[in-house]
Amino acid sequence: MQAGVIGNVREVHVWTNRPIWPQGLLTPAPMSADFDPLSKERSWGNRAVAESHAGGLWAEFRPPPEMDWDLYLGPARPVKYHPIYHP
Repeated sequence: MQAGVIGNVREVHVWTNRPIWPQGLLTPAPMSADFDPLSKERSWGNRAVAESHAGGLWAEFRPPPEMDWDLYLGPARPVKYHPIYHP
């Protein structure tokens, strides 16, 4: 667009089917064998769920073997691969 290859942009139409709940949540780590989801000590409130996902944000991830992460980034600044960017 900056090079003018597609000409002057006069109009853009955008539509999204984004639901109201948070998007891009990571798959949590597997639970231990003694994990009890029905325990009275377990909280499934927003804060507890957010904290469990936050741990996954800082984990180290590798792109799938068939994916060239550098090619995917193109000229963008380098960032480490994370499945939140590309599942």
